[in-house]
Amino acid sequence: MGKPTGFLDYERRANPVRPPLERVKDWEEFHLPAPEDQRREQGARCMNCGVPFCQAGVQFEGKQLGCPLHNLIPEWNDSVMGGNFAHALTRLLKTNNFPEFTGRVCPAFCEQACTCGLYGDAVTVHDNELSIIEYAFSHHLMEPRFSPHSSGKNVAVVGSGPAGLAVAEATASRWLKSVRCPAGF
Repeated sequence: MGKPTGFLDYERRANPVRPPLERVKDWEEFHLPAPEDQRREQGARCMNCGVPFCQAGVQFEGKQLGCPLHNLIPEWNDSVMGGNFAHALTRLLKTNNFPEFTGRVCPAFCEQACTCGLYGDAVTVHDNELSIIEYAFSHHLMEPRFSPHSSGKNVAVVGSGPAGLAVAEATASRWLKSVRCPAGF
């Protein structure tokens, strides 16, 4: 677990954002990275709950609670707190094929389900995820993955959304031994 009193010791500090009038002039990032010490403090705010609702990914009373990907959020928050971004990346990639996308566009249902958020401010899970993958790219930890051998067969994946991209990536890299459809499909 991270720092047991981290959620009491540190206030929530989200990544800084460029002013709208400045960012409409270019296509550059508008979420600016926070310094590593601040990111580590934010990772330390994670309580590593007994039942981490942040990674539950369930619907309750018509609302999405927790990460629909079931990301191992407490595990990578602990690694971020310890400054071990490479290990945090391994935990993040266990459940998320494209954290470089989700770290930018995810609506962060995990933060809405965060236990810290019940009586205070939720952990900056969204920003922590983005910092992990940005660290990975800047330190050349992300490399293309290819199948060690080809069957010579072609497969078509219909759809270019997150699910279609994930299936294509998993099929091409042979991450999954078999691809199964969720019940009801």
